Amino acid sequence: MKNTNQSYKTQIRTWWKENAMQNIFFLLPASGVWCICIFFILMWKGLGKLNLSDEIIITLIGSTTLNILVFFTLVTKYLFNSEKST
Repeated sequence: MKNTNQSYKTQIRTWWKENAMQNIFFLLPASGVWCICIFFILMWKGLGKLNLSDEIIITLIGSTTLNILVFFTLVTKYLFNSEKST
């Protein structure tokens, strides 16, 4: 069972390495667009044009921060892993 799991991890790592630039060029703009949307929501909230509760604003900021941190953590962990590079 462990060999199957290890084989699966090797296949995933190989796929990431083969498609690295395509994945980054897709995911990076998606994170950027999300951040820009959050920026405009916060601006509209600050200018008084958008009426959102504090709980919603905190959720938006938290989810944006988590989105960015997880994205870059996954990229650095699986794409630039020097320990198991071939």
